[in-house]
Amino acid sequence: MIWNVFASRRTIGWFAVLLLSCTAISGTASAEETVSKAEIDFARDIRPILSDHCFACHGPDEHDRQAGVRLDSAEGIADVIDQDEWQASLLIERIATDDSDMIMPPEDFHKPLSPKQIELLNQWVSEGAVYASHWAFATPRRHELPSGADADSTDSDRIDQWIDVQLKSLGLSAAGSADRRSLARRVSFDLTGLPPKLERVEAFVADSSPNAYEDYVDELLASPDYGEHMARYWLDLVRYGDTHGLHLDNYREMWPYRDWVIDAFNQNMSFNQFITRQLAGDLFPETDEAETLRNQIASGFNRLNVTTNEGGSIYDEVFARNVIDRTDSFGTIFLGLTTGCSVCHDHKFDPITQKDYFALSAFFNSLDGRAMDGNNKAHPPVVRVPSPEQSAELKQIASDLADLKAEMAG
Repeated sequence: MIWNVFASRRTIGWFAVLLLSCTAISGTASAEETVSKAEIDFARDIRPILSDHCFACHGPDEHDRQAGVRLDSAEGIADVIDQDEWQASLLIERIATDDSDMIMPPEDFHKPLSPKQIELLNQWVSEGAVYASHWAFATPRRHELPSGADADSTDSDRIDQWIDVQLKSLGLSAAGSADRRSLARRVSFDLTGLPPKLERVEAFVADSSPNAYEDYVDELLASPDYGEHMARYWLDLVRYGDTHGLHLDNYREMWPYRDWVIDAFNQNMSFNQFITRQLAGDLFPETDEAETLRNQIASGFNRLNVTTNEGGSIYDEVFARNVIDRTDSFGTIFLGLTTGCSVCHDHKFDPITQKDYFALSAFFNSLDGRAMDGNNKAHPPVVRVPSPEQSAELKQIASDLADLKAEMAG
């Protein structure tokens, strides 16, 4: 049998990556003890206060904004701050007053500021009330090791250096190192989703070489299980499914895309290739037949939306819904942004206007084939994805047909 996989025509050149790191700690500390006057930070210390206590009336919603005061932008902040005499700033005046008719937040808002929050706001304003955009939109920059860190530490230890210094400032200490059997088990679950084989754990425990851990990790990364494990998270993110998702919920033959994702992880495909082939693999210049087919399979990402042919469906509505689905999915998956908010209005928290949204959606507004699936398992456009055996058989059939046509022509 020759399988089918959905293909499409798209092209976009934007992408973003978010990297996270974490550690285990022991001990406790209150939130108010985590900030000293020398460490005021707008994103950490000030924005949460403004968001929780002020934005409802003085935030991004222009329809509900009160008194023309806006505290969610640098320009709005500047309007309520007196740089020459910060104590006289409107912001300071309103949070410090005893007048129940003037105090902010209003008493009937039932969210009064704590003394610590007032202290933080005073310190921030006294230091110039510097407004910072969300960290996700700030250009990454290299930081010097914090005071108290070991300057002779290796690059691999430097994240721990930052963590240790911060823990010490809070009176905490890091949890101790795991024993080798626990470490082997944890790493195996992290990288493959499976427990390690007993003999491999024993070999790791007995290996006293300085590269034992790195060799063990490399072995796990080289396992086919690694790609299958990592692909699970990606397939959840891209709304992968083997059915259409609505109405008759017909079977959808998308497993070649799933296998492409697994193979991409196992090959350690570069991230830019991983993105562009999914968004626009069918637009790549044709090279050899096998590579062209793989790129077309990758572009099946664009066909993972829910489809329908329900009798009451309105074609133009379904078409628009498909475009919106692809736009929202691109924003969530590749930009890490809730672009979907801007389908109805300018985004209230991210710098995305409604005009931006529909300019982006234009990339997805030229769908090949019909928007509705016709209740077909493989509604066009599709590509044929034969197995190696089937490919050999097809070539042989094509050769035989060519010979027969030549014989008939002679």
